[in-house]
Amino acid sequence: EYSKVSEVSRGRARFNQGRKSMLLYTGRAHYFMRHVIKGARHIILFGLPENMLLYPDLVNMLMAAPDGGSRNDEDGLGVEEPLSCLALFTKYDA
Repeated sequence: EYSKVSEVSRGRARFNQGRKSMLLYTGRAHYFMRHVIKGARHIILFGLPENMLLYPDLVNMLMAAPDGGSRNDEDGLGVEEPLSCLALFTKYDA
């Protein structure tokens, strides 16, 4: 959330193009910027979002994949790739 707009755009583009396999994105950045991250297959949350409206936004990013969550195999047939969302938290986070 403290990066320049050009740095954020460059990072999102590299992730969307597949040149980077991981993108670190904070809940604070999502709260203030509301970026839609395309191409996400898996989301790992370290702690539950403090604002309950952020969770559906993040999960809906999985559906915003450019190819709808599928990839092509060697035969050119679409193969569904599983999408996942994992939240890691402790009893102290509640």
